[in-house]
Amino acid sequence: MQEVISDIDKDRLLTEREKLLTIIKARTNNPTVELEIIVNEKLVPPKERPLTKQERFQNIVNQNPSLQKLQENFGAKLID
Repeated sequence: MQEVISDIDKDRLLTEREKLLTIIKARTNNPTVELEIIVNEKLVPPKERPLTKQERFQNIVNQNPSLQKLQENFGAKLID
């Protein structure tokens, strides 16, 4: 059994199915091996929402706190 995340992946695997089975059967010396393909959308990682400019800036400041001082010294503001 092989799980894939979408019908597109399933179709791609199906086009190569016979080649794969031939190789697997030969290497395992088992002519009765079968390949079952299941679409499992739960394998797809959840999409994260995009960060706002403020959140991106805060992530950068967390890595380099001196940027916060630069912003304050120059009175810079984030433009949306």
